[in-house]
Amino acid sequence: MQASIVNKHKAVGRLVSNSEIVEVCLSDGELLTMSGDRRGTRLESLAGTLWITQSGDPEDHWLPSGQSFVVSHRGKVVITGTPRGMLRVN
Repeated sequence: MQASIVNKHKAVGRLVSNSEIVEVCLSDGELLTMSGDRRGTRLESLAGTLWITQSGDPEDHWLPSGQSFVVSHRGKVVITGTPRGMLRVN
């Protein structure tokens, strides 16, 4: 999995993992962005509420702790915590 972490509109890190499951903690103002064909990727909120938006989907998705979401569109996926969040990607 490859993704970028952005804080206040500038890149602060890049996530690269060969693991099928990755857990990410997002601080206030940080965004996790994933590009390419991520259809079928499962996002699970472990703490806080996540705000998820994906290319080609007119709706934004709010994911409370304990809930999951499966990416259904090709293209960029942007995730942030409101105000903080922890998620599992697999």
